[in-house]
Amino acid sequence: MSNAINNNGARAMASILGALGWLLTTAVAFALGLLVNFFSPTFSRWLLKKLSRLLHRVDKTRFDLSGTWQHTCDEPTPGAVTIPRTIVEVVKLAQLGNTVTGSGVTNIDPRTFIYSLTVNNNMVFGSYVKTSQNAVPGQQGSINGTGMVQLIVDPDRMSMLGQATWFDSDTQNIESAEVTWKRLP
Repeated sequence: MSNAINNNGARAMASILGALGWLLTTAVAFALGLLVNFFSPTFSRWLLKKLSRLLHRVDKTRFDLSGTWQHTCDEPTPGAVTIPRTIVEVVKLAQLGNTVTGSGVTNIDPRTFIYSLTVNNNMVFGSYVKTSQNAVPGQQGSINGTGMVQLIVDPDRMSMLGQATWFDSDTQNIESAEVTWKRLP
């Protein structure tokens, strides 16, 4: 009889410990899930940035485009679309893995460009959005809009050459121009 009581007590204790173990495991998993969801975006950005720098040090064929760049191109003059004018823009880029984001402001008709780019080997491509605080409704000149850019990174990683393409509301055409990017110190 005492063996039966001991076996029943042991089973009851095992059941209680099993339930407590399940409860503790579930609580820890839930808490870890909350922590991962809270810290994940920040941690992921940090980790990608560190890995990008490490890979660049290990493999010099990989590169980091983060930094300040001077972007130069010609575009049609508003109101006189057959006359080109040279635009200079200072752009700050940040690279995480193969994604490059950044923004810059032009020297003429100050416009802000927001870039969302992708790196594939030595090619950089993606889109941009341009906006202006000085835009006047009905004014000639495509002050606001979107476009695309495609660049080839020079082997010295100090310059990029390519094309920008956009819709020009003055000419009602898709326009393009050769663009030059130079890394600034």
